[in-house]
Amino acid sequence: LLAVSEQDAARQASLVRLMRSHQAAGTILCATGSPEECAEVTAHAGKMKLVFVDNVPPDIAADGVALDNHRAARLATEHIVACGHRRIATIAGPAEQSPAIERLQGFLDTMQAHGLDVPADLVRRGDFQVERGYEASKALLMAEPRPTAVFVANNHMLIGLMKVAAELGLTVPSDLSVASIDDF
Repeated sequence: LLAVSEQDAARQASLVRLMRSHQAAGTILCATGSPEECAEVTAHAGKMKLVFVDNVPPDIAADGVALDNHRAARLATEHIVACGHRRIATIAGPAEQSPAIERLQGFLDTMQAHGLDVPADLVRRGDFQVERGYEASKALLMAEPRPTAVFVANNHMLIGLMKVAAELGLTVPSDLSVASIDDF
């Protein structure tokens, strides 16, 4: 069985109950939501095995498979810094999701290691979706002075950034450098 929650935590819980009602031996779950919402999903699973992919909530007794988000963000940010950028912004993911937390920390740790400030106006939050990436990008790219580079926490939000850049007549990488994590 395959089901899509559309990033809706309530729908996710409902789908896990559905899987359990169909007596699935287990479910591979690309979880959405906060650790509390993921704990609720775990409760709905009953004895059915869950394996979390990507957003592996802390303190939940379930297996998980995830990217080393901190390292990935560090590597992306190191590349931006190595290209000579100093005014680097980030569009982070949701504050309650572990991939977003780890990616933001990797970015901040790298900036600190290079002695680069990250003013609060250069850190924007999105929700891993195109629309919020667009909104966060608009605020960053219309500011003066504009950042010369942006680290974006995932490629969906990067699409939003690319739309704003195009609307403003900015070309990548001539006017703005970008780096992101994930795949399309």
